[in-house]
Amino acid sequence: MGSGKNVTLLTIILLLCLFFSTLAFAIEDTFVGGETSAADATGAATPIAWLKAHQYSSGLVESQIGWPDHRSFTYDQAGAAIAFTASGNLSNARRVLSAMASVQNTDGSWYDAYYSDTKAPWEWSKSSGNTTWMVLAINFYEKRTGDKQYAAYAMKALSWVKKRIETDTSSNCFGAVSLGQNFYNIPHPENIFSTEHNLDAYSAFKTRAALTTNLTRRADYKAVAAKIKTFLTTEVWNGSAFYRGCNDNELWLDTQPWGYMVLGSAYSAGLAFAEANMVNTIPWKGVNVTGFQYNNYDTASVWVEGTGQMAAAYGLIGDTNSASFYLNELKKTIRTDGGMPYSFNAIGGAIAWPDNLRYSSASSVFWYYFAKNKVNPFKP
Repeated sequence: MGSGKNVTLLTIILLLCLFFSTLAFAIEDTFVGGETSAADATGAATPIAWLKAHQYSSGLVESQIGWPDHRSFTYDQAGAAIAFTASGNLSNARRVLSAMASVQNTDGSWYDAYYSDTKAPWEWSKSSGNTTWMVLAINFYEKRTGDKQYAAYAMKALSWVKKRIETDTSSNCFGAVSLGQNFYNIPHPENIFSTEHNLDAYSAFKTRAALTTNLTRRADYKAVAAKIKTFLTTEVWNGSAFYRGCNDNELWLDTQPWGYMVLGSAYSAGLAFAEANMVNTIPWKGVNVTGFQYNNYDTASVWVEGTGQMAAAYGLIGDTNSASFYLNELKKTIRTDGGMPYSFNAIGGAIAWPDNLRYSSASSVFWYYFAKNKVNPFKP
């Protein structure tokens, strides 16, 4: 009798192991390597449902589903909070904003990433761009709801950003915000001025100036924004596209749609430049997907997040044909749970950032939401 019970128990254990092993592979296929066909996307979950499904009890939203250490990048928390706010899911937005408020550094900055469950720092660098994106999220929430409970965190963050501004009037980077502190081990980040980060900062200061009732602070924020705008429009705009940064004439994708969304139609030529120089077609699960690559010399990948940015810009400028075209291309990449890859290339192989990060990614999902719903995250 005892021997028979042991055999039965062992059989049950083996069956349970087989079940959970099969379940694990199913989950991995759904979230990591299980690209769905275009037909599968018709029954996919919505972008907001996906973001909700990957919001931890901590309040943070996991950035990429598949990494074993469950990380939440600050930029992704800001984008998710904006998407939650725009869609009317205010409790989810507050959960993100409250979680990030609880981990703001005493100097006003945020680290670039945290563990999704514990909120402990995952990445110890502090970038101006990610910190200003959190300000963008607070601004967006406050403008849409009138709730000012996070205003102090935004102002504290902007105080840190102001310390990163170039004050040497003889420098061609005068008025611009530098990368940040301890920026991914890049030497002297205080001497590097990214166009992307300054677009973020300009929007953050300009909108916060409109939201604050303190006239002295409003004047200060307006003055900072004006200097950043001068830098953007005279130093890194060449008349056809935005350069990557001060003294950096590389041409990258995100500054083109962001430049239009932040500064308006006078700077929309960057969209045409991207269309002419950064479009690529790559197979995804046997279906060709046309989208945008990172820059004007990479020809091996589709950046799903960046394609969402371009689709959003096209929708906001009123180019409905282009917006619809790229939204339909993006639909081909949607998994049945609503997730979307960050990027993919024609080679495949190992998961790697930036060209072949096939994990479902929060940034791809919320930019797809912005594009579908004509949300400009820089202008609440």
